[in-house]
Amino acid sequence: DGNAAVAQELRSLGALDALVTCGMNHPGRVNKQSMWTLGQVGGMLPVLQVMSKAPDDSPAVMSGLVTIAKLAWLPPEESLQQQFPHAAEALLNLALRVDMSGDVAEKVLQGLGGVLNVLSPHISPGAWPVMDRGVSLLIDATGPSSSAMTAQAAVASLGHIAANAPAWRAPLKRALGGIRERLRKMEAVEDEVMKCARQQKLFSWASAVIAGLPVVLEQMQDQAASSRVQVAGLSAILDVLDSDADGQEGGLVDPAHVPAAIAVVASAMRGHSMQEQVQWLGCRALGLMHQLLPGDDHTPPEALEGVLAAMRRHPKSYKVTSAACAAIRGFLEPR
Repeated sequence: DGNAAVAQELRSLGALDALVTCGMNHPGRVNKQSMWTLGQVGGMLPVLQVMSKAPDDSPAVMSGLVTIAKLAWLPPEESLQQQFPHAAEALLNLALRVDMSGDVAEKVLQGLGGVLNVLSPHISPGAWPVMDRGVSLLIDATGPSSSAMTAQAAVASLGHIAANAPAWRAPLKRALGGIRERLRKMEAVEDEVMKCARQQKLFSWASAVIAGLPVVLEQMQDQAASSRVQVAGLSAILDVLDSDADGQEGGLVDPAHVPAAIAVVASAMRGHSMQEQVQWLGCRALGLMHQLLPGDDHTPPEALEGVLAAMRRHPKSYKVTSAACAAIRGFLEPR
């Protein structure tokens, strides 16, 4: 993550000017290590300054984008936070020039998304055209014209923006169509199963933080026969439940949706009774959601049956039995 104190000392000694001058004089020879050093000392703007002197398709630009894609998702130094609006403009202009099906687009959107994520809690929709255009570009990148990795970078950014800035969730719902279509196509891919499974979890989580539990429940019901979709949906449910438990601003779970969610999770556990991951994730989700029911509501019988059935079918699985025991303990506690 770097050493902020040393970076500040280097800036005070004039190291930033020397690094930028070196980069500007030799833009075609700047490598990843040089760009990372420049970014650690001076933030994103000096990196963008050196990149501006090199052709868009040069190694220097790619090295700079890799650096910015990392820096944008690190906790920003207070002294460098004023760079983010300027970086957003520069990255947006670059993103508008690149081919969304190419390798460069992924790094551009990772950087742009990280910058917009930092700015989103402070800028409301409609308040700044650069922010609006940047978010719109991320949404468009979920569509079919983008590569899989570019879409993944866009969806991850949109999910974090939705999680950190509740005011942006309504505009971000325009991305749900593209996310849903991507999820359907992933299920049809037989090779790279692990990669697709990770993407399914990410896309399901982003859907949940943008639009709440109903959109994830719909995805799980639409593809009820797919164990991968059920695992992705259960993981997303647990992520938003954990976020609410941590007191994240703009709660992600509406208690009115919990009874339906319990029914869908129990159905997934019945339909994939021998799939161990569905069982232990399902037990965890049922135990947590039970705590969100109104105090005078009875524990849904399908929740009790689902947890007990998981224990009976997987008595030798530590994950299943421990998750089931935790759920039962939660059922017994007062709400």
